[in-house]
Amino acid sequence: MSEKVAMVVLWHGPELFMQERDKKLPEGKTKSYGFFGGKVEEGEAEIDAAVREVQEETGLALEKEKLSPPDLVVDGDDTAYVYQALLPYGVKIESKDGSVVLWSRNDLETNRGEGKLMPLSAKYVERFF
Repeated sequence: MSEKVAMVVLWHGPELFMQERDKKLPEGKTKSYGFFGGKVEEGEAEIDAAVREVQEETGLALEKEKLSPPDLVVDGDDTAYVYQALLPYGVKIESKDGSVVLWSRNDLETNRGEGKLMPLSAKYVERFF
């Protein structure tokens, strides 16, 4: 079954926030990390889904106008609309869906190489390495 999702990369200067995921993990994984986001509901615009998902998961109210245009990521039958947002320094993020970590580019590359990223997040990150 194909799925359309909206994700947001939350930048904090040169680092980015990642969410530890424990739901919908790839087979054999007990822990995985991904960007914030989720399913685009029927009739919902992708950018609205991105804003809604970040608010639901973190409590942050992002402004649509401050999000980057989306990058499109396709992995099999799944499609992700990936937006980016630059958060002010000092912002703390908590998530009801898993712990939140702040990663450098090196952390991202290491964890990608170790297979610790959710599939659509990993597919998006491939563009940078």
